[in-house]
Amino acid sequence: MLLLCLVSDHMKDSKKQKTITIATVNGRAYYYFVTLLRSLGYQHEDLLPWEVSDDSNLLLTTEREKPPGFKGELLLFEELNGDEVHDKFEIARKIKAGAADVLTIGIDPGGITGVVAIYKGVIIAFRSFDHVGQAVRLVNHTLSLPAKKKVVRIGSGNWRGKDIANLLLQTADKDTTIEMVDEGGTSAMAKSGLPKDVVAAMSIAKRKGLQLIKA
Repeated sequence: MLLLCLVSDHMKDSKKQKTITIATVNGRAYYYFVTLLRSLGYQHEDLLPWEVSDDSNLLLTTEREKPPGFKGELLLFEELNGDEVHDKFEIARKIKAGAADVLTIGIDPGGITGVVAIYKGVIIAFRSFDHVGQAVRLVNHTLSLPAKKKVVRIGSGNWRGKDIANLLLQTADKDTTIEMVDEGGTSAMAKSGLPKDVVAAMSIAKRKGLQLIKA
């Protein structure tokens, strides 16, 4: 299944990932860093702040504890704001610094609306909603993140998809492309433990669709 392939690719990528180091004695910062990395499927090493060397490609620490002259990628606890989508975006931006700066959102507009957001190939959000308005709020919130290119792909299987597209077109900026995608074959259930609508949204996110133009 597509979702399983994507997860598999993500795990392969994690094996080739940059060395990620958490270096802090701040318990709150440490716990939050670990929680975010685990949710993204990335491993890390733990060091004390004074043990850090330039062997680490990505260092997660605090403003007070950052080592002077560190030459790798650095993400400070103070740069995170507690919003899960924003903070996963920031980690993905650092981990995949060389990847194309593209944010892709897939939407399965069924009775339950599935939403998946992928940034630089990293899944930063996936949720199911009973109400279309909730899904649109998450999508608009995710689109506020500073990616250079943003693509929203919406399943065209029913009238809800067109309604969502019209709502998003009203607020889309010049960096955002909205597409309607053929949903054929996207609803097959993957053995992933994830809701069917989320699996379908993932499939939709990976398909090129017909671009909509604001009237």
